[in-house]
Amino acid sequence: MPRDANYELNYRRAHSWVQSHCSTESREFAEDIIRNTIYVSFADFHKELRAAAHSFVKTMKKNSLVVLVLPFDTSKSNWWVSLLAYPIIGEFIYDIVPDITTAYNMYRGENVSLVLCDDCSYTGQQLTSIIHFNPMVLQVKNDKPPPAETDPKWIDWKLDRERRTQLLERSIDRNKFSINIIIPFMSTMAQQSIINHPFVMVPRSIKIFQLFRERVNVYAHNQNIVREFNDTFQYHDNISDVYFDHKIADALSTFNKIYYLAPVFNCGSESIVPMTFIDNCPDKKPIQVPPHTNIFNVATTIEDSCPKTFYKQIRYTLGGTSITNKNIDSLFKF
Repeated sequence: MPRDANYELNYRRAHSWVQSHCSTESREFAEDIIRNTIYVSFADFHKELRAAAHSFVKTMKKNSLVVLVLPFDTSKSNWWVSLLAYPIIGEFIYDIVPDITTAYNMYRGENVSLVLCDDCSYTGQQLTSIIHFNPMVLQVKNDKPPPAETDPKWIDWKLDRERRTQLLERSIDRNKFSINIIIPFMSTMAQQSIINHPFVMVPRSIKIFQLFRERVNVYAHNQNIVREFNDTFQYHDNISDVYFDHKIADALSTFNKIYYLAPVFNCGSESIVPMTFIDNCPDKKPIQVPPHTNIFNVATTIEDSCPKTFYKQIRYTLGGTSITNKNIDSLFKF
């Protein structure tokens, strides 16, 4: 990124934003958000990522095949983060695959250390989907061909595949097949979602942060007010108040409506100009944000959003040919 710190939280402007709300409850909740927001500069993120990568190199299994897992495509965070970690882990990488099921099918019986890089895991949902085998693709012993898709027995075949896949996952020796997470930041919720996974390895250096509700007693407010906050501030039980220099995550993860738009609530029909409180972002023009409307993923609907997602602006080429938004399956043959 251009600088070590690019989009810092400006507390003076944030205080003005808090005081602009037209009800006591809204001001108190806005204050809670600002007081508990964690801003991660690019320098801090890069430092923690390098620490996680070095931790993997220091503890990786000897004589194992190190395989980098790159799900999704070049527009996603894990691609950019993998490139940032590559100067540390690159010399050990034996192969690159799009998912762990492909890796298991290709290297079954080998001593394999998978590496999965990303910037942050907020709820753990995406991470959980990546670290489990796909029953429909996994190659299992004594495999039987599926019945015709028009045969009712196909359902039983599918359920049997899922059962056998779960049994296989629980039986795997992590000393022979492991997924090594190089993700420097993770919520307590995400940590809990993988803590009992049989072959996931997490670096000791990882920074664990609490969900908003674990740090703020939201339910000290009147319950009707809390329900209103679901729409106005876009609050929900699993939300975090963390944003990075390189991105503001979606509304499932953090208060992106607040960080992007800085809307002011409970002022009736008055026209209130949003008060941007993230440095190096231009002041917002008056915007029409209905006070009781939940903008699910405002980052994809506001063209002049600031901060922009840094890695989505990168244009990658390979041999002079654009590979931007290309899926890894189209770049490598498996």
